[in-house]
Amino acid sequence: MRSSKSMLAGVAAGALALGVLSIAGTTSASAAPSIKPKATATATVAPVRSTGGTLSIPAAGMSWSGTSSLATGTLQLLTAPSAAAIFDAGDDTATLAQTGSIAVATSDDSSIDFNVDVAGTYTGRIYNGTDTVSFSFATAGAPTSITLTPATQTVLIGQAGALTLTLKDASGNTTQPTSVDTVAMSDNSDDTVSPTTVTASDLADGTHAIALNTTGNAAGTTTVTATPQGTLPSTGVVATTATVTKSGTISTNAVSKLTATTPSNAVNGGTQPSAATAIVPEGTTTVTVTIDDTTTAAAGNQLRFAAKLSAGTLNGGSADDTIYTTVTTDASKKATLTYTIGGAGLIANSNLVVSQVNVANAAVSPGAKITVTQTAPAAQITTSPDDSILAALGTTTNVAVTITDQFGTVLPGYVVRSYRGTSSGTLLNAGTTNASGVATVGVTNATGLASGSSENYSFTATPPGSSTVAATATNSLTIAYTTSGNVTTMSVAVSGTGSTTFTNSAATVVTAPLLWVPDDTAGVPYGTSAGAFTVATGAQATAASGNLATFTATTTPANNVTVTVPTGLYASATAPTAWNGGTASVTVASGAAVYVWGTKVGTHDVVLTSGGVTLTGKVKIENRAQDAYNIAITPATSSVAKGSFSTLTVKVTDNWGNPVATTSGAVTVTASGEVLLGGYASSATVTTNASGEASVTVIAGNSAGAGTVIATPTSAGAPPAWVAGYTKPSTFAAAPVTSAAAVIAVGEGPVTKTITITGSRITVGGKPGVMIDGITVGIEDGKTVIPYFRFPGQTSYTQGLARPV
Repeated sequence: MRSSKSMLAGVAAGALALGVLSIAGTTSASAAPSIKPKATATATVAPVRSTGGTLSIPAAGMSWSGTSSLATGTLQLLTAPSAAAIFDAGDDTATLAQTGSIAVATSDDSSIDFNVDVAGTYTGRIYNGTDTVSFSFATAGAPTSITLTPATQTVLIGQAGALTLTLKDASGNTTQPTSVDTVAMSDNSDDTVSPTTVTASDLADGTHAIALNTTGNAAGTTTVTATPQGTLPSTGVVATTATVTKSGTISTNAVSKLTATTPSNAVNGGTQPSAATAIVPEGTTTVTVTIDDTTTAAAGNQLRFAAKLSAGTLNGGSADDTIYTTVTTDASKKATLTYTIGGAGLIANSNLVVSQVNVANAAVSPGAKITVTQTAPAAQITTSPDDSILAALGTTTNVAVTITDQFGTVLPGYVVRSYRGTSSGTLLNAGTTNASGVATVGVTNATGLASGSSENYSFTATPPGSSTVAATATNSLTIAYTTSGNVTTMSVAVSGTGSTTFTNSAATVVTAPLLWVPDDTAGVPYGTSAGAFTVATGAQATAASGNLATFTATTTPANNVTVTVPTGLYASATAPTAWNGGTASVTVASGAAVYVWGTKVGTHDVVLTSGGVTLTGKVKIENRAQDAYNIAITPATSSVAKGSFSTLTVKVTDNWGNPVATTSGAVTVTASGEVLLGGYASSATVTTNASGEASVTVIAGNSAGAGTVIATPTSAGAPPAWVAGYTKPSTFAAAPVTSAAAVIAVGEGPVTKTITITGSRITVGGKPGVMIDGITVGIEDGKTVIPYFRFPGQTSYTQGLARPV
């Protein structure tokens, strides 16, 4: 019964009447007795304008849902504005006067197209003896205006503007055109409006979507004009406009991370940022995805994301529709996206995919994406202790077994069983989880087990009232048994050229690894250092060549080893990817290497413990001139008397505050105002010592005022952090400090009589001599000053021949 499926796709938007109708059993002369309804139907009628018997009006549309049995049936008009009114169905032939009915056979059981010839209110129904769909509507009048909505809007540069063209009658109701009516669309810019002509068929339901393509065009404002044609001007319809402003851009750089933060027990995983994953409990209705944009982008960055659900409803709409959202990052470079999920989207294995897109809604490549999957909770087993431990032969080891689901929800009432070997092995013990999801069960060795042997243990969990095992942890615990319960030997092999391998029978460490602190360019520890030092003296035996040392402990019997390092050092079972990517303590299996590195210079202990045996290794951390990061000068403020001397200290440190001995002349100091540097210079270069310090002599002028001394890097041969354009690693807390200033107030004050003498060796009268020059402070003009000298190797002073000049 229908001729235009596309015309009915949008009927709800402009409907004048909406009938929500039960498919009810109907008894009539032409129908069998009613039976129980099969479903609930909804009838929606689009705007209807009467033909008046003479006008050619596009067919109006009525559609319904909730039944699939009306492909054949009876169309009945129950009421109409007059007995002569005609309801003309346009799908199959069905021309009805008031209260008339006709059997129809239709190709579509969910919609029908029709016209009416008299204005007013109509009611009717379609039925087949089992199901009934009722409808009602009131006709609209002739068009008197057109609207473009929204009248104003702002879109991102390159984003399409979306408008809706609507025909309105004098009462403001949406209405239909005649078949000869059109609306011409135009714009006043390089943007492109589409379509350029809206036909009567397009406006059969009184509305039509208009798009403004802005791709490739700059920021600005475009005016879109709708001009009525055909009979529309004769009914009073005039042109209307809408404005679209293009402003702002969408970043196409991938964000650093996408994580599901609601619900709070979401479990995140995958690979950031391009293939992130998360699981949430089945039935989760609200999912929040947090965007972390801590890249080089500034706060306030605009980002755009697409969200697609595999089934059900998303934010109240169909899962078939993709939701696009634009967000702006906050001061911490973060933003959130929140989605409401319903229907089949709540079933296990349905998923929500959130992807980063550009302004045209195309995926950013490489970009960020997270897949959030609804997951049925399942029991999981964790044990304490786990992995590998030691015990004395014949003792019982109590194992705390915790049963939770993968979202961390504790599961009380589960029966936990322990087995020697696999779960088909010997049953040893059983217990029931308490309110915290914990049951304690014991395990012990088999009779006759020899010292130094090991046994594996497995555990199962069975839900309350069930005999079906819900979770199994196979061989999750290994116990090595000895007579004493301790390891008998532990040997530690260490990296570094000639480093000492030490044991519990030979624990003295003679030579140990020598490492560098991580450098300033990447902040990532790299390379196992070949460097080594002599522990007794601290002297270098082999130059450092990297940031990492490895300690590999092997025990008999095999047992886990815990490696502990002090503050300023880090340990990891895997090679680190950041300077702070380790911990103070790490536990590994016997024979597994532990990586050790540090950010604090000096010699440090590395403590290894296993099965009652503790050994201590050594490692030395040093930095290099290239690690210079911060410059300081002290005191930052001071006061001196006119003509007097004072001393400032320049200090250079690395990113972690360790002093740095710089290369020659690495820091330039410059004096200005009422001060000069030693030697009456205004500028000089200094070199810091092993304490990271260099002394700077300052000479006050003879006039009251202020002077400034500034310390900055010397451009030639500057370390990486002091070179223009340097970008700090993201793991460094602050950018380098490359300039420091000290302010000296010069004024009146108690004068200390001083003489500063400089000399150079010369030949005087054919004999070695010293030519001297001197500066006096607080000594009256014309006063005779006689210097006395004592040269190296002499025991007494000799009067000089100098006299004032």
